[in-house]
Amino acid sequence: MDGELAEAGARLHKAVLISQAAGIFHMGIMTNSNLADVLMEQGQLHSAAKIYSRLYGRQPFRMTDFSIGCPVYAGLSRVSYEWNELERPQSMLASASRVSRRWGASNSRP
Repeated sequence: MDGELAEAGARLHKAVLISQAAGIFHMGIMTNSNLADVLMEQGQLHSAAKIYSRLYGRQPFRMTDFSIGCPVYAGLSRVSYEWNELERPQSMLASASRVSRRWGASNSRP
């Protein structure tokens, strides 16, 4: 939030490792998503896309099962938009909207 993206990325990477080691599933999704957001801000779209895609395809987890799926859908839509894949962003944002309404999330990022 204060523009220190390198520091934020390093701290989020540590948080990802801690959540994985502790087996805290939801925290892993959130920290990975936030790390991908930082990578997007740094212009590292391929790295961000890899994280979002891994989270999206995670089994047996389904993004529609949890409100934490909203940032993943939103992130995938942002990457697709940047790559001029204009059909996918609409689909991803529609999914984010459905999940957000289902779970009553008011803090999902577009």
